[in-house]
Amino acid sequence: MNIKTIIWTVIGIVIAILLVFATGFSEGLEKTIMFIMGGLSLLVLIIAAMDNNKSFLTLLGVIGFVITFGLIAWSEHNSRIRKDKEFEIKRAEYKIKFAEQAKQDSIQHVKDSIQKYKDSLVMIKESERLYALEGDSIFGDFKFGMSEKQCEAIKAKIQKETNGRLTVAGHDFRIDGCRFFNDKLYFIRLKSANTWVRYFFHDAHEYDDSEGLGTGNDIVERIKDRLSNKYGKPNNLDNWHFTYKDIDVRSGVSSSSREGLLSTEYWAIFLTIYNPQMADEAEKERDLKYQNEKKLQKKN
Repeated sequence: MNIKTIIWTVIGIVIAILLVFATGFSEGLEKTIMFIMGGLSLLVLIIAAMDNNKSFLTLLGVIGFVITFGLIAWSEHNSRIRKDKEFEIKRAEYKIKFAEQAKQDSIQHVKDSIQKYKDSLVMIKESERLYALEGDSIFGDFKFGMSEKQCEAIKAKIQKETNGRLTVAGHDFRIDGCRFFNDKLYFIRLKSANTWVRYFFHDAHEYDDSEGLGTGNDIVERIKDRLSNKYGKPNNLDNWHFTYKDIDVRSGVSSSSREGLLSTEYWAIFLTIYNPQMADEAEKERDLKYQNEKKLQKKN
């Protein structure tokens, strides 16, 4: 092999190396080239140390190491460029994914709005049908819009005749509370006449349901089944919502006491019936009253 062939071979290798690093084609190939360059430079220095006339080989080895360190810096630069490109690609993919998800959410929102509108129309139609049958009647002699005096008279009659008990949806209750707006009844809550005891152990975070009723869900479901015969299936999660009447049935703690790590809880079934329109008006009046009181406090 003559000197020209060697020179052109070296030039070709250098150009190939430059192309690899200039294009950032492969991180693995860059590391391989750096490893080879470093190894060859170290080998030249070892040979130079064993040779008497070592100045040229030493210079060649040092140049090789300088080139190797230059390639390392170049490779680090390429690595940062590759990471930036990967980040841009991921960001673009995320934007596409986010835009697609936003599109799907928008479509779903439109579908939900349409369904909500349809459900609302069904509820309004059903409210009209039921109101034509029962009017403002709540249960028994109680009616929405009656005065507090009329309400107290009915409560006194129930107390006298049945010791305060009344049967609704096949279950015995007592009146637990009434609310009025402009002396018109709009809210009444019943509590089951019979309660049951649950013991809660705070150290073990568990209940002792010795009476076997637990949270009372079985009783709640039986009451809902009776109400469904008149009002259809619940249309507001597990309860009923109409334009003239809302009905809510649930179990909960009526009262409790605690001694040390033991709580004694008395559970009951609560049946709440109210007029949503009058309830909204009462809520607005309470809010207005509260805001006016706050303004007066600030002035004083």
